[in-house]
Amino acid sequence: MSEDNHFDIKRKFWCPRFANAETERDFMLELNSEALTVGRIGILVIIIAWSGFAWLDMHLAPSAKYSALFFRLLLITPIFIAILAATYTKRAVLIYQIIVVISVFIIEGSIVYVVSFYDLETISRSLGFAFPMQDADGKFIFVGVWLLVIFMATGIMRLNVVPAVVSGLIYVFFNLLSAWMYQPSALFAFIIAPFLITAIPVVWFGSLYVRQT
Repeated sequence: MSEDNHFDIKRKFWCPRFANAETERDFMLELNSEALTVGRIGILVIIIAWSGFAWLDMHLAPSAKYSALFFRLLLITPIFIAILAATYTKRAVLIYQIIVVISVFIIEGSIVYVVSFYDLETISRSLGFAFPMQDADGKFIFVGVWLLVIFMATGIMRLNVVPAVVSGLIYVFFNLLSAWMYQPSALFAFIIAPFLITAIPVVWFGSLYVRQT
């Protein structure tokens, strides 16, 4: 194969990769190596924010409080500490993209699950203010906002095309699961719909840009 052929691109306009497998591997190693620092910071932020919301769990009724705290602090937080540790292993540069996708799946699924313990009206009263909407709508908006924050954060994680699209599908899936679990008013479902419709095109074109920079 000639030197020029090393840089031939397959599927250029929808899922580009170098035609030469060795060149593609070198490209991904360099991409992942540059992205690892951002990935580590992102996972550390997840650990801090996720653990910090234990403060909100403390305002739940006793039975829900202990279940939420167990899930948050004794199950999911150690998992993310282990994921962060994995980014410092020798193979981290090879599996970085997988680490990010797994992290996105776990944190988004965990948010949907832990909010099922919440009674937002009770929490609001314990904090000294009146809750302005139905509990189902509040849970749906609360989940939707945090899923959107995570979805936007993945944009700086330098994901390749397929992992980026998978992260978008995860975002859509957990929003739909949240809608099914909490049954929000039609207005709130309508508000979130444009984000779900545009999620896949956004991450797809964003990941194409990553490969060009």
